[in-house]
Amino acid sequence: ALSVPTRHEMGKRSVAKAVGVAFEPGPMGPAVDALVDRALTLAFGAGDRPALAIFFHHALLALAMCACIFVASKALSPRLFGDALAKLEPFERKIWHTNMVTFFPAFAVTYYAAPAILEYSGTRYDFLHPASLNTLKGCGMSLGYMFWDLMVLLADPTDQMKAYGGLSPYVLFL
Repeated sequence: ALSVPTRHEMGKRSVAKAVGVAFEPGPMGPAVDALVDRALTLAFGAGDRPALAIFFHHALLALAMCACIFVASKALSPRLFGDALAKLEPFERKIWHTNMVTFFPAFAVTYYAAPAILEYSGTRYDFLHPASLNTLKGCGMSLGYMFWDLMVLLADPTDQMKAYGGLSPYVLFL
């Protein structure tokens, strides 16, 4: 049985007793399941952490999807949008492909967030309600995309600064 602490039970010493979700295999297969399990064990010691495993499985899935979309854009955009790409500066062509990836979280996160919102059964404004499976997956997808975006910003600062209009907007975006 799940136990949800009340606001009065929460304090520096209180801990939720049995809040959580059941483990389910990750979407990328047993090799990634083992990798996530090993990483969580190294970070936190032995023990079951199904919520964190589900979260990180979906973060890795999102990161992989971002890379696939980027590669697909590099391969397909010249064929589909050749005239438009020819009019762009070299740095803008590079930014084109990273921008194609930005459409991914709008759909992937919404896919999980919409059911999570509709299924929410906690009290309004109650942030102590356990996260649902869809919430964990949606947050994982969001984090995976944010990590991708951060890697792009850090790997290509010169062209990213041009795209954002200089150092100040680039730093603000970071």
